[in-house]
Amino acid sequence: MAPSRLSPEATMTDTTPTEPGDWISARHLRHVLARGEALGVDMEPVLAAGGLSRADLADADAAVPMTAVEAMLIAWINADGDPLPGLRLAVSVQPPTFGALGLVFQSCATLADALQTVVRFNGLLSSVGETRLEFAPGAVRVRWRSAAGGEQFRRQAAEYVLGVFVTVARLLLEDSDRELLRAVEFRHAAPANPTLLREYFAVFGAPVHFDRPETALVLPADALKRQLRHGDAVLKSLLEQQADTLLRRRPQSGSITTAVRTLVAALLPEGLPAKDTVAAQLGLSGKTLQRRLDEAGTSFQTLLDAVRLGEAHRLLADPAFPLTELPDRLGFATYPAFVRWFKRLTGQTPGACRDTLPPASGDSPP
Repeated sequence: MAPSRLSPEATMTDTTPTEPGDWISARHLRHVLARGEALGVDMEPVLAAGGLSRADLADADAAVPMTAVEAMLIAWINADGDPLPGLRLAVSVQPPTFGALGLVFQSCATLADALQTVVRFNGLLSSVGETRLEFAPGAVRVRWRSAAGGEQFRRQAAEYVLGVFVTVARLLLEDSDRELLRAVEFRHAAPANPTLLREYFAVFGAPVHFDRPETALVLPADALKRQLRHGDAVLKSLLEQQADTLLRRRPQSGSITTAVRTLVAALLPEGLPAKDTVAAQLGLSGKTLQRRLDEAGTSFQTLLDAVRLGEAHRLLADPAFPLTELPDRLGFATYPAFVRWFKRLTGQTPGACRDTLPPASGDSPP
């Protein structure tokens, strides 16, 4: 479909810079293709808008350039006239839709396991999205942010990703009839047609808020302990090994925020990584790195804190890991300094947080 046919509502404005290497797994696009055809959308022009053919999606693990995916999304909206394709795609997913990652999901014992799997293996499915967990007294926030793409893409991607999480979680929970969410929050504005709001409630079953600072699902803290139907720690360990192998084969030239988080996580065991050290690994100066992070709406300190906090929660979930060893593992000079930092970010002490976390069922940290 030619760009000149884009409707005003579908033009890509407020664009976050897209890195040349940004990509999305062909698994997503295979699902898009199947779902679009089930909804009666002519998908040939949609594929053509991205410069793709069905043969290009034959390998489900192929990495499709972000630019092609964004062009397909706009073509879909123009062809179908549906303002909510992200939600339509989300409600039809099944765990096998996501290949190796879906298999790991199915072997998780608890919702906490599944959330940690999302964060750990997010890079199997794309280079443009970032998932973070934030813990506060009585609640956990699952935050997601698109690090690339225009306004329309980021809107649909956010609704798709949050919808997928809720859909898959309900499929896998043993007590799926119980309330799962407290609220859903989106950074983007509410749809212009207020009658569409009922469709959000139909997907999420919880209050949905727009124009919020972050896109997130808000869950009660005790939801982390809820059991999944097919938990199997031994199988999960084997599947994670395969997922790790696939992850290492993925393109590494994704968004700048993904690259920084990956490097910080890799360097952290050797000591607290400095911004200039990470910049040098990317062939950049410290100032250039900070400028590019500013453009992406974040900072080096924010990403460093996110990685350290994620590692802190992973270690806290292992009851055998001594609290006194956390500062050394996370780059703090003293235990009081670590406690002050942790409490500032979470509102809890590390010990109080450990009491709210279910024990990890996967591999223990080395």
